[in-house]
Amino acid sequence: AANPELMRGLDPRDFEKLIADLLHSLEFENIILTPRSGDGGRDVLATKFISGIPLLFSFECKRYAAKIGLDLMRGLLGSVAHGRTKANMGVLVTTSSFTRGARDFIVSEPLIDGKDFNDLVSWLNTYTKCSRDNAG
Repeated sequence: AANPELMRGLDPRDFEKLIADLLHSLEFENIILTPRSGDGGRDVLATKFISGIPLLFSFECKRYAAKIGLDLMRGLLGSVAHGRTKANMGVLVTTSSFTRGARDFIVSEPLIDGKDFNDLVSWLNTYTKCSRDNAG
């Protein structure tokens, strides 16, 4: 949390593990880190219970320098809606940001969301606060 830029230098698999840890701090459950290959565009699967109702989230993790474009968002929608296990929501998590087209798609498509570098910094701050609370 003290130096979030370090996320950009992580190995892609380590970035996926970091996202899984952050999801745990955000009270997601049943967190599964998918295999490195053959994951169908799903790097992390996690369940969030809302009023006792389980919702399955599929996270795709992109440790990119370039902005995330519309093509990746459409690909995520395909994996969410037509994958082996259909998710309730797909979230693309990136150390970068989103193009205008990708942001417009996120707003217009209810099955898709995106979390950029600034969102990840917020998650890191939540993670750090949870770690401090649990230590004390």
